[in-house]
Amino acid sequence: MNKMKTIHIITGLKLGGAETSLLKLLTYCELDNKSQIVISLTTNKSLISEKIELLGVKVIWLKFNNIFSIIKSFIK
Repeated sequence: MNKMKTIHIITGLKLGGAETSLLKLLTYCELDNKSQIVISLTTNKSLISEKIELLGVKVIWLKFNNIFSIIKSFIK
């Protein structure tokens, strides 16, 4: 049977409420961390991103600079 993968998309991983909640979800959920991926729209590496990676969750950085660069990428 194929394993289900879960993708979490977040603007950035600076210390904040959503980021802390994501870390708690990844820490305490019963899913295999290898089957979860976090996609960060920006390149804000932080203590939270390091902790997520230590859990064994893959973090993908899309490296958008700001909200305008995200919108611009969809208009092209």
